[in-house]
Amino acid sequence: MELTTRQWKLYDLLKDNANTWLTQREIYERMKEDYGTDPLVEINFHDSGVRYFMTIDIRRINESGVIQKIILSTPQGIKIANEDEYKEYSINRWKSIKAMIKRLAWKDHKANLNGQMRLVFGDSMARDYFETFAKEYEGGE
Repeated sequence: MELTTRQWKLYDLLKDNANTWLTQREIYERMKEDYGTDPLVEINFHDSGVRYFMTIDIRRINESGVIQKIILSTPQGIKIANEDEYKEYSINRWKSIKAMIKRLAWKDHKANLNGQMRLVFGDSMARDYFETFAKEYEGGE
């Protein structure tokens, strides 16, 4: 996939600031003519179209077969990764992904129990079957 002029300019800006984390707002201030104006920028930058297009641009740069560098986008900001930064980023992302998979697997397990019978002993008030999902009731109450 071929990069746009704006994406090349963003890459050049990051290259020129290789040792510095830049926020998306700082990048926007330096590339206003490329990202254009958006009234949301001043109200809530993170909901603006500028931020959306910048995120797409960073993804395209990372997906490029021409550019060999890795662009990191973290709460610290955006920059071209060095080896140590990438290792730390990768470890943290994998931990997050594994935790997400574990939570989803547990929910899947609970979903699969829906409607199955279970053992209830003595005077327990527990149901004798699993009711995993909310029921929709007719009549509102």
